[in-house]
Amino acid sequence: MNAVMMGLSSREAGYRCEQIIDFAGLHDYTDLKLKNYSSGMRVRLGFAVMTHVDADILLVDEVLAVGDAEFRQKCEDAFEQMHAEGRTIVLVTHNMEAVKTYCERALVLHEGRIDTIGDPDLVSGRYVEINAKTAIAASSGTPEVVRQLADALADPAMEVLEARLLGADGEPAETLAPGEPIDLRARICFLRELPAPTLVLRLVDSHQQLLFTRAKDLIAPHAEAGQTFALRVGVDNHLAGGRYLLTVRVDEAVEDDRTMPASLTKTIRFEVEGDRDVGCLALEADVRIESAATGDAIR
Repeated sequence: MNAVMMGLSSREAGYRCEQIIDFAGLHDYTDLKLKNYSSGMRVRLGFAVMTHVDADILLVDEVLAVGDAEFRQKCEDAFEQMHAEGRTIVLVTHNMEAVKTYCERALVLHEGRIDTIGDPDLVSGRYVEINAKTAIAASSGTPEVVRQLADALADPAMEVLEARLLGADGEPAETLAPGEPIDLRARICFLRELPAPTLVLRLVDSHQQLLFTRAKDLIAPHAEAGQTFALRVGVDNHLAGGRYLLTVRVDEAVEDDRTMPASLTKTIRFEVEGDRDVGCLALEADVRIESAATGDAIR
C-alpha cells in the first residue's frame, strides 16, 4: 500500500527502503514497531522518505529542529540537491533564522489569513512584530521593552536599502574563494532623525550558529529624514567551505544602555568554496613534532 501511495513498484520501494533507513540513521531500530518510535525518530524517518520520492512539490514541517549536527547536515545537503533539481519546497517553521537561511520567498499566516508575503527579511520582521503585539495584548504586565520592540518593527527609523558582497573583481558575488575577503557594501536611509544609531553585523553558518558579531556607532547622530549613507565593511575570511548568512541591522539607543532595532534586518546569503567537513573555520596551524625522552618537561 505504501509503495502504491508513493507511486513506486514494490521492487523499487524495497530498493529505496535501504537508502531511506540509511539516510535516517535508524538501522539499529528496524525491528522496532513504528508506534514505539520517538517523535524525533519519526520525523527523521519522514524526512528520509520525502527525499526519496519523485515529487515536484514538497511540504516540510519543522524537520530542521530535529536530530544531531550530522543529520541536519544531511537535511541541508538534501535541500540543496532538491533545489538544484528545480523542486518547490514549502518549509513550515517558527524559526526565522531557518527562513532567512533557506527561503527565497516567505509568508506569514495570521489568524487563518495571509498577513505578509515577500522577502524573507521583511516577513521575519513582521512575524516578530505580530508575536510582540500578541504578548502585549495577552498581559498588561508585559515589560515596556516588548512594546518598544513592536513599535520599532512597525515603524522603523531607518531602512537598509540594499546590501551585497563584492568579489575580488569588484562585482557582486554569492560565492567566495577560500580566504577571499568579505567585502560588504550597503546603503542605509534615515526615515527620521535618530540619536546614536549603531550598525550591527552578525555572521552565522547554515546551522544558525553564531560565528561573529560586531557593533559600531555610525557617525550620523543628527541625520535628517531622507538622508542616505553608503557603508563599506571589510571582514577577514577564515571560513571553511560552506554556506553562511551575514545580516546587517541598525539599532538605536533607548535608555539604560539598552538598544532597539531601528531597521529591519537585511540578510546576505553566500557560500565559501571548499571542504565542508573541516569545521567552521579554516585556520593555519604551526605544528612541530620533536623527539623527547620520557619524563622531559613540556617547553
